[in-house]
Amino acid sequence: MLNDGHRSTDRFQNSLQCRKCPMLNDGRRSTDRFQNSLQCRKCPMLNDGRRSTDRFQNSLQCRKCPMLNDGRRSTDRFQNSLQCRKCPMLNDGRRSTDRFQNSLQCRKCPMLNDGRRSTDRFQNSLQCRKCPMMNDGRRSTDRFQNSLQCRKCLMLNDGRRSTDRFQNSLQCRKCPMMNDGRRSTDRFQNSLQCRKCLMLNDGRRSTDRFQNSLQCRKCPMMNDSRRSTDRFQKQSSMSEVSHAERWPSVY
Repeated sequence: MLNDGHRSTDRFQNSLQCRKCPMLNDGRRSTDRFQNSLQCRKCPMLNDGRRSTDRFQNSLQCRKCPMLNDGRRSTDRFQNSLQCRKCPMLNDGRRSTDRFQNSLQCRKCPMLNDGRRSTDRFQNSLQCRKCPMMNDGRRSTDRFQNSLQCRKCLMLNDGRRSTDRFQNSLQCRKCPMMNDGRRSTDRFQNSLQCRKCLMLNDGRRSTDRFQNSLQCRKCPMMNDSRRSTDRFQKQSSMSEVSHAERWPSVY
């Protein structure tokens, strides 16, 4: 889902969750069998508060950690957990006994905390098993503690750099722009996003496949809305050439 609320090009665009239970962000139902469910196929709670016919009905999560919507706990051993069996964070902020405790996500359902979905298995996820940052800002006991991203782009939440070669990157390994504005050593340097989420800086959507996007390697737009004159390099001067002329291979 694009940051401005527009839909992405993903098959389950604008969905809050995994492919089994895509509820559209505008409240409309998807065509999925468990339509309008907030979670996986094992515990589809309807968005309007009604219960589904599933045996873990009205649960917010998967079959291993069904917390009832009314706040009561289930009889499951990962009761009142927000996530799957690998990353059960208790709803009251306490930690579970799982080794990936207090993670907001799992590898199967990388939904960002702001509602956006990542386009990679781990990229742009707030958690993943390698970097579980606790929701209250405290650090977990993981060796990549307090990281906002996946193992490829571990920027610490306090601004310090990780020991990863894409350190201090806000995004995935393909587009690591450093948080301080300096460029990384990656060939897709200074890109804020990937090619799947082309939102213009002013909130408008681009009318071309990649043009004027803040994101991928095909569209390095300078922060001041001007285009760079080099394929990936941010410069102050620019030549007035069309996007199709600049990257004919795209078209």
